[in-house]
Amino acid sequence: MITTAAWEPTVSKLPVYGQRVISSADWKFIINEIYERLNDLRLAQFCYAGTVAPSNPFTGMFWLDTTNLIAPKLNIYVATKWFRIELSEVVY
Repeated sequence: MITTAAWEPTVSKLPVYGQRVISSADWKFIINEIYERLNDLRLAQFCYAGTVAPSNPFTGMFWLDTTNLIAPKLNIYVATKWFRIELSEVVY
């Protein structure tokens, strides 16, 4: 996992936005947001597509069941079994 725990900026290294220096707290927040998105992308690499489930899945793994190419089914593996992720329209 990517982390910013050990990263401490100094005033001379802080970026400038417009005419003002971004505070270290704001900068750390921005960097943390970027790292969270990178971690989301890293987890996305654990997606699998095919007509048969992966042979050695792990919790959090996605499997796109392509048995029916017109309407593929998205599944997630939790603990010991696969769960289908169903999408439905939200009506307000």
